[in-house]
Amino acid sequence: LEILSSCLSKDKEDILSRQRSITSEVQSEWAGASKKTISMPLVEIWEALLFLLICLMGEKVLYSPLEFFQMNGFIKFMELYGINYITTAVIAFLGILIVRNILKLIEKGLLDSSLDRSLISFFVTLFRIVLYVGLLFIVMGRLGIPLSGVVSALSAVTLAIGLAIQDIIGGVANGLMLVTSKLFKVDDYVDIGSVSGSVKEIKLLHTILVTPDNKTVTIPNKTVFSSEITNYSAMKQRRIDMVVGVDYDSDIEKAKKVILNVALKNNSVLENPAPMVMVKNLADSEVQILLRVWVNSEDYWNVTWYLNENVLKALNNNNISVPFPQLTLSYRDNGGMEK
Repeated sequence: LEILSSCLSKDKEDILSRQRSITSEVQSEWAGASKKTISMPLVEIWEALLFLLICLMGEKVLYSPLEFFQMNGFIKFMELYGINYITTAVIAFLGILIVRNILKLIEKGLLDSSLDRSLISFFVTLFRIVLYVGLLFIVMGRLGIPLSGVVSALSAVTLAIGLAIQDIIGGVANGLMLVTSKLFKVDDYVDIGSVSGSVKEIKLLHTILVTPDNKTVTIPNKTVFSSEITNYSAMKQRRIDMVVGVDYDSDIEKAKKVILNVALKNNSVLENPAPMVMVKNLADSEVQILLRVWVNSEDYWNVTWYLNENVLKALNNNNISVPFPQLTLSYRDNGGMEK
């Protein structure tokens, strides 16, 4: 206010005199700042305004702006706050490196354990959030930011965000239920609704499948949990049921032996439970013979394709006909003769 009143009065000598006097007072305040409660930003703003007013009046100041900043800004800032800020920056940098290494060690330890891979991804994500939030609180404490106020603010923000993203929270809850219920795991082949594929990854919000033709399908966990799920990899062994139709004129016992011999020649077919061949049904145009064999789950498709091809070849080689649908047409000519 004193400088402003001097500016309005256009008394230049008075301006310079007051500038020297007030600058001296400010420097004295800085010298005793360690013993008094004084706000560093306010003092810097005061000196900057003082310097600006003198410049606007066209007077020559006692030092250049760079010298002014060096003597009254940077040095004073470093004396009072610089060491703490630099230390905090170093702690933050080292903290990030430490958190990253801790996460790597945790992930490596979990991979070496017998824990399911889908649970590993979930726990690594959870530890990452906890560690980085803890590091943030440490940095804020070093900077003198009251953590009680921050926690209250975070609580309010969390409540507001929670109301806005209820569907996402529901998806996370469904993801946790999928992981804990173990309906399927990574690398299992499953049907989820109308989508079939191998489970690539189970995340908090969605599940990723890879289809047999190598397409990636991302399904929200909410949809996964509300859909019908068929897990083809849950059991170590699976049964193959194959129905073969032969003509009514065929030797049924011979046909059964031929079909059984084809199954026994494949080393992937398990001996226990033993393969079975029986007549399943007498259909309109064929006798349906059922072949049942047990295989390991990973051999299911290879054995299925083997049986489809080699059973047909064996029947043809033994002159056992496999009927197929036939349509007989009859009509009458103009003379009424049936043809």
